[in-house]
Amino acid sequence: MKYLSAKQVLAVLEAARENSNRDWAMLLLTFRHALRSKEVRQLKLSDISLTDGTIRIERAKGSVSGVQTLDAHKGEPTLDEFVALRAWLKERVEDGSKVLFPSQKGGVMTRMQLGRLFKQYAAVAGVDRALAHPHVL
Repeated sequence: MKYLSAKQVLAVLEAARENSNRDWAMLLLTFRHALRSKEVRQLKLSDISLTDGTIRIERAKGSVSGVQTLDAHKGEPTLDEFVALRAWLKERVEDGSKVLFPSQKGGVMTRMQLGRLFKQYAAVAGVDRALAHPHVL
């Protein structure tokens, strides 16, 4: 198996949610919109509209960019993008970068930082180390 089961994805998201609203929202958007590491790390505040319920995605590697709908998952709050984004935006401190998910030092997070975060939550969720990287989302 080269991907996570639905149960494993939920466990990773729950581990992130318990630790950090930023990480939870970031990993949830990565999962729900099949974002590459670079795509989620470079999202801007202006790419999200909670009013319209949309996210603008600038795809990498020649994929088609565009606007997608945010999901308000009624049955499972951990999968509700509105809940996750509102929680994160309430505590997000503006660092001048306009990046939606800035690193702790400000500005765009590195690929290595995102990878480390995912590995951390995957370990808490009991995911096999071979699957502990953001590509499996």
